[in-house]
Amino acid sequence: MMSRGRWIAPVVCLLAARLAAQPVFTGPDVFPLDEFADRRARVVERIGDAVAILSGTTERPGEQALRQNNQFFYLCGVVEPRAFLVVDGRTKRTQLFLQPYSERREERMFGPGLHPGEASARAAGVDVVRPRDEFGALVDELSREGRTMYTPFRPEVLGEA
Repeated sequence: MMSRGRWIAPVVCLLAARLAAQPVFTGPDVFPLDEFADRRARVVERIGDAVAILSGTTERPGEQALRQNNQFFYLCGVVEPRAFLVVDGRTKRTQLFLQPYSERREERMFGPGLHPGEASARAAGVDVVRPRDEFGALVDELSREGRTMYTPFRPEVLGEA
C-alpha cells in the first residue's frame, strides 16, 4: 500500500506547475483591434509631427513563453519577439517591423506567427508590416528629415518592482 506522503508530493508539484503556467494571449484575444487603433490615435494626437518608436521584447530563455513588454502590447497587441512599432504623427500611419518567416520557428518550435506582409498587417490592425532588417533605414530617413523620435526612457525589465 502506498503511503500518503508518497503521492501527495507529486500531486502538489503538478498543481503548482499548472497554477504557475501563464497562458499566452495575442492582442485580438484580449481586445478588439479597434481598441489598439484608438490607443495609437491618442498617441498621434499627443506627438504632433513626431514619431513614436517602441521595441518589442526578446525571446525568453529556455522554454518560457514570450511575454511582450507592456508599452508595446498596449499599442498593438502583437506578441512577436524582436519587433519594432513605429507610430508616425505626421502621416498618422503605424508600421510594424517583424522577423521574416522561419519554417523552423513556425513548424518545429512555436507554431504560426506573424511575419512581414499584408496578411499580418490585417491581423495586427496596422498599416504595414515590414521586414525587421528595414527598420534601421527608416530611422536613418527620419533622422535626415530632422524628425523628433520618442522612445521609452529605458527598456522595460520584467520582474522589477
